[in-house]
Amino acid sequence: MRRVLSVAILGAVATAVVIVHARDAQSPVLAPRASPAFRSGVDLISLNVTVTDSTRRFVTNLDQKDFVVLEDGYPQAVTFFAQTGLPLNVAIVIDTSASMEGALTSAQEAAAGFVRRLGPEDRAAVIDFDSRVRVLQSFTADQVALERAIRSTVADGSTALYNAVYISLKELDKLAYAVADTPRRQAIVLLSDGDDTSSLMSFEDVLDLANRSSTAIYSVGLGARDASGHLAKHDAEFALRRLANQSGGRVFFPTEMRQLPGIYSEIRDDLASQYALAYASSNSRRDGSWRRVTVRMEQRNLAARAKPGYFASR
Repeated sequence: MRRVLSVAILGAVATAVVIVHARDAQSPVLAPRASPAFRSGVDLISLNVTVTDSTRRFVTNLDQKDFVVLEDGYPQAVTFFAQTGLPLNVAIVIDTSASMEGALTSAQEAAAGFVRRLGPEDRAAVIDFDSRVRVLQSFTADQVALERAIRSTVADGSTALYNAVYISLKELDKLAYAVADTPRRQAIVLLSDGDDTSSLMSFEDVLDLANRSSTAIYSVGLGARDASGHLAKHDAEFALRRLANQSGGRVFFPTEMRQLPGIYSEIRDDLASQYALAYASSNSRRDGSWRRVTVRMEQRNLAARAKPGYFASR
């Protein structure tokens, strides 16, 4: 099902997501749900944790005793632990602005390869964006439908990057509410080649929503490089890097298009290697403050990566 989504800012603060079905231009406006503050259940803080060794290889055979979770420096008692294997909800988000014309075929092939490696219980959606944001395929386990949606993308228009991330987070949020009884991991795999040029959402608004979500963002940034090796479009690099770091994901800046399949494969391996942990915070204050979360490993030669914190409820 093809849907066109746009974002409108009402006044200085309020926002709404407008969902228009391609076959029905009179579809109603839907207000977004409030995003969960990085929580699973009423009192549990959930973490998806990736562990690597000194050679950056994924480590997937650890037990709960191997993890130490700290909140604002204080140890927390882990009450839920699952080794790798929890099913995945993932939004595959592709920049289809006019500047992507020469790169789009390679991007399609890499994204299709990612889809073919999804597990039987994983679900994915395909979302593309130029000046508008479109859900080309809603969440499904049908790999044929997902690949068909990926290959239907066409390059045109400007770049509404922030709108696309905002809407992708909201789509995952709605899905999490719908299947709250089944533990699942959530991720966005985002590919873009430029600075945002046409979003109504600001970067700060999108980053705040990402901070309040349990979704990891994996960013892939294409484009020309400057003399220091950074993307020539500095705002794009900053945005992609910050979204990934704040959400517990990763960021990639390939120098050649032929690197894309390997990057998407590495993202899939990363997601397949995650542990799921949860704890009840020892800080009972409901003050809306930012709580810093650190995951340490008992084995010193191992490193853990997870979302760096969450906002407490009020």
